[in-house]
Amino acid sequence: MTGGSNVDNSGIEVLERYRNIAERILSMSSGRTELLAVSKTVSVDRIASLVEGGVLSFGENYSNELIEKANDIRLSSVSWHMIGPLQRRSIPKFARFAAVIQSVGRLAELDSLAKVNFQGEIYLQVDCAVGGQRNGFLTNEVEGALLHAQSLGNSPVGLMTVAPNTDRSGRRDCFSQVASIAKDLGLAKLSMGMSDDYEDAIEFGSTLVRLGRSIFGERPSK
Repeated sequence: MTGGSNVDNSGIEVLERYRNIAERILSMSSGRTELLAVSKTVSVDRIASLVEGGVLSFGENYSNELIEKANDIRLSSVSWHMIGPLQRRSIPKFARFAAVIQSVGRLAELDSLAKVNFQGEIYLQVDCAVGGQRNGFLTNEVEGALLHAQSLGNSPVGLMTVAPNTDRSGRRDCFSQVASIAKDLGLAKLSMGMSDDYEDAIEFGSTLVRLGRSIFGERPSK
């Protein structure tokens, strides 16, 4: 780790929170689950503080923000995950900066990624909410989406979900469903769990949790 003189107090606190949470997650999952720091609206300076401490994977929700941060020399070693809903017209612009795209939720997006010859990892996002409340494939559409992706030469590595805005029982049911689908389809990776529900997600086999507020604190209101 770089000497403390290069990291401001807020950076030190954020890095300490990250390390404490990462250690807890590894303990809870017996080493299976990794932590992805979600840096939506977080300044480059604060992200750089974590990078100096050895944190090299970050998730972004917006393509323009991902591109801007990826072009900053201080963040050149970062592995960027796109975790927000995709817009087809933006895929050619940001795909070359992303190591992982977790939020593929339509067949047309798979087609667009094939057209730009995306070489990173792809997750299929699953919407397990009743009535399709979020971005993603419905549970009965996932197998078809996987076959379509494979036909294009873009084999997804796993599934991602954002639990529905419901009670804990509903969120746990979602994690259970997605984990079962992944197992049936032979997909090893599961991106499930955010700041309010990552412990339950780990219980159901998540291999990657996406935390923003727990690491960086509350985001300022717009």
